[in-house]
Amino acid sequence: MRARIVLAPVVALLTAGCLASKGDIQLLQDNLTSMRAQQGQQLTTQEQARARDDSLMRVRLDSAIVAIRVLNDSLRSLSQRAATYQANSSQSIYEVGQQLITLQNRAGISQRQIQDLAAQLETQRERMVGDSVPGDTSKVSGPGPAQMFTAARDQYNNGAYPTARMAFNALLQQFPDYLGASLTTSYIAETYEKEGNAAAADSVDQLVVQKYPQSPEAPTALYKHGLWLISQGKIADARAALERVVRVYPASDAAGLATDRLSKLPTP
Repeated sequence: MRARIVLAPVVALLTAGCLASKGDIQLLQDNLTSMRAQQGQQLTTQEQARARDDSLMRVRLDSAIVAIRVLNDSLRSLSQRAATYQANSSQSIYEVGQQLITLQNRAGISQRQIQDLAAQLETQRERMVGDSVPGDTSKVSGPGPAQMFTAARDQYNNGAYPTARMAFNALLQQFPDYLGASLTTSYIAETYEKEGNAAAADSVDQLVVQKYPQSPEAPTALYKHGLWLISQGKIADARAALERVVRVYPASDAAGLATDRLSKLPTP
């Protein structure tokens, strides 16, 4: 628009032919000079604005690069720390997990309390029967299953594994429908394991899975069977057993241990 205004005298002069005076020419030159100065100032302003924008963009880019480098360094450090921690603790976590699952499924405190309470109730019942008819012991037929379990478990805790195994077997023979039969059978496997007879322990663990598949002891027994197969070099069978633990007993602690062990098996 300003260029059109400045050029208006030029157009007027051209239309007027050669009638322009020296003053008109001077006015034209002044207008042209002013126009060039304004255009130069506009260009300078635009270049300065572009320079500011470029500078600001470079600052932002540099900040982003620094932030990315810091993030990468942090991730690299965290990855190294995680790898070191995993290498140092994987074995101990595995061992602790085995101990926890054994304690929970074999001789958990709640189970011991239930068994002890049942033994006390049986003892109290026998006393009541004996006191009801003085001198008449015909109705007293010996200790009940809970008492027998407690006595056998005491032998186990004292390290008398053959005696404990004999007592557990006697309990199962005398009371085959005992509610704690799966736990009792698991203890029998434990006595063999404590004696270093891994093959016999594995046979009893398999019996737990076969006879009591819905019991709390079954997942651990199946998991230990998988470990036994690994020790025998039967990797394919071991994989199948561990996968069965995860598939059939997904909510059990043994399933977590089985998943971890599967990840360490060689790829078929």
